[in-house]
Amino acid sequence: ATNEAPAGEEVTITGWGRLTDGGAVSEILQYSRSLTVLSDKQCARIAGPINPGIQCLSKDRNSGFCDGDDGGPAVHKGVLIGIASYYTNGCGSSAPDGYTKVSYFNNWLVENTVSKTE
Repeated sequence: ATNEAPAGEEVTITGWGRLTDGGAVSEILQYSRSLTVLSDKQCARIAGPINPGIQCLSKDRNSGFCDGDDGGPAVHKGVLIGIASYYTNGCGSSAPDGYTKVSYFNNWLVENTVSKTE
């Protein structure tokens, strides 16, 4: 992504991790869920100050990511906008999940990725 996904838009996350705290990690894809993009201001009101490189995604209880899902995708309209980074208050809490904001790090990613055509 070169641009942030707008607040209020839905994104899809997927994962192979646990479904609950302490549950077993699976070798098959466990879920594909819709979460909602929060603006930085919305996230700060709920979770306190955040790093500008973090995209907060809101979700219902037991609908976010869990242990084993770190590094998983958050996709908006076919574009990777986030990489699973952290959750707050335990797996499955209603607190927003934190995803590394791909648009924030886009220049670094481009500069540090070797093209197969080079």
